[in-house]
Amino acid sequence: MTHRRSFPLVQDSAAYKRSAEMATAARDKTASVWSSIASSNMVQNTSSRMGSAFGAAKTRISASMSQHNISGAAAGGAAPAAEGEKPPAAGAADAAKPTNGTEAK
Repeated sequence: MTHRRSFPLVQDSAAYKRSAEMATAARDKTASVWSSIASSNMVQNTSSRMGSAFGAAKTRISASMSQHNISGAAAGGAAPAAEGEKPPAAGAADAAKPTNGTEAK
C-alpha cells in the first residue's frame, strides 16, 4: 500500500524558496565585500607593516635569548635573570611543590 502525501513539503513553499534565494544573495554580497576589503591598499600596507614589525621583534627576542644562554653557559650556570627580575628566594622550590593535603602547613 502506497501512501500519498496530502500536505506540501516545507522546501516546496514559496517562503522557503525566497528565504533560500535571500540567504544565497547575502552570502555572495558578504564574500564580495570581504574580498574588496582584503585587496584594498590600506589592508595590504597594514598587513605588510605588521609582518615586518613581527619579524623584527622575533629576531630581536631570538638574539637576546641566545645572548643570555651563551652568557649563562660561559659563566657555568643558568642564564642570568632579566633586568628587574629577582632571583628565586631560598626555599622557593620547596614552597612550589604540590601537596596532597596530608602535609602539615
